[in-house]
Amino acid sequence: MSAAPALLKENDDTIKRIINTCHRHSILILLPGINRAEDVNLCWSFGADLLEGNYIPPPAEDTDFSFSPVIV
Repeated sequence: MSAAPALLKENDDTIKRIINTCHRHSILILLPGINRAEDVNLCWSFGADLLEGNYIPPPAEDTDFSFSPVIV
């Protein structure tokens, strides 16, 4: 699932709760809009499966992830 960038504006507990809920339903989480170094560590610690943004290099050509578009 690709979360809306606005999710990163929520408080830490809300972000963790949404990621945990998705993982309980076997849904992988892509968090877009990662534009600061501190967001990388924070989002990984919350359990995000994949990050995207200006601070993250683009995926390699052989990256094998498929996320269905979902807006939260």
